[in-house]
Amino acid sequence: MSIHHYISDFLSSGPAGDLMPTDDLKCSSLDGCLNSNLASDSVVELTPGQRVIKHMRAARLTSSEPFSLADGCGRGCLFEFVRWQGQDRLIAKLISILKPEALPHLTLCQGLTRADHLDTIIRQATELGIWRIVVFVSSRTTAKLHPGKENTKLRRWQRVARAAAEQCGRLTVPYIEPVLSLDAALALTNAMRPRLCAWEEAWEEACEGENSKALDLGSALRRGIERCNPASVPPSMGPSEVTSLSPDLSDATSSDATSFDSTSSDASLFIGPEGGFSPVEVEQLRTAGCQIFSLGARILRVDTAAAVASALALYEMGALGTHPDLGTHVDRQASDHGR
Repeated sequence: MSIHHYISDFLSSGPAGDLMPTDDLKCSSLDGCLNSNLASDSVVELTPGQRVIKHMRAARLTSSEPFSLADGCGRGCLFEFVRWQGQDRLIAKLISILKPEALPHLTLCQGLTRADHLDTIIRQATELGIWRIVVFVSSRTTAKLHPGKENTKLRRWQRVARAAAEQCGRLTVPYIEPVLSLDAALALTNAMRPRLCAWEEAWEEACEGENSKALDLGSALRRGIERCNPASVPPSMGPSEVTSLSPDLSDATSSDATSFDSTSSDASLFIGPEGGFSPVEVEQLRTAGCQIFSLGARILRVDTAAAVASALALYEMGALGTHPDLGTHVDRQASDHGR
């Protein structure tokens, strides 16, 4: 039996931490649980919003059944269901405050694609642990964004991200920026390091010779951290593996190394639309400090490329391997409460 996980009825209106309630959200005591020193086993009244209530009723929660409720900003609580209180409220017992999400802040900058592809990309990016999603228009964008429909699209993408966060147990719903141009996306991520870009033609560049500018993702990540030494490599990579990924890093010294904090670093990853980036755009990305890398000899669908590149980048940054949100903490709590 799995624990039901819900995101309180909030929609992102800014970077994580700046949220705006939807019209149907009444005063919820979730904030009270998070901001006060309530003891475990405290009984609280929750009003998480009509959407969550509908899903909870469909799940037919029973007395003493555990569930978790998050605010979408990385905070949440584990509760034990007690009873319904009217049509839009419930009584629950607080079990514990969940540990905040501890993930690298990786922003996925994704070229505008067909609606079904973009829904898939947003869902998978949320499940993997992407922090923010920036959708941009470039020269090879074929998908149409009709004037006046931008907010409708944005709300849909937010719903997709929230549903994915609930499904995978994330406490954080990635913030999705309004659609930008490639220039604006580069300006928005200007301070982020490293900046990475997957390009399908990088494989051909890599096969041209030893002096190719193309790198594999691991090497691109390290090159983007400005020739880090073994002590500053992300925890997923041991010092012995640095040279094999990028031979020119072996002579890095501590004086030119940049430390890598996997919980606070802001990095960005650029993926093109169907058709990829044009050579002119690749040079623009390179000039802006992006490390161009290859995902191999095969041409991947755009939604596949986004998922693979995001997963590899997060793995290299030490974000995969342990559950960042609910993890064994909730599993243990659930077993203690009749799971």
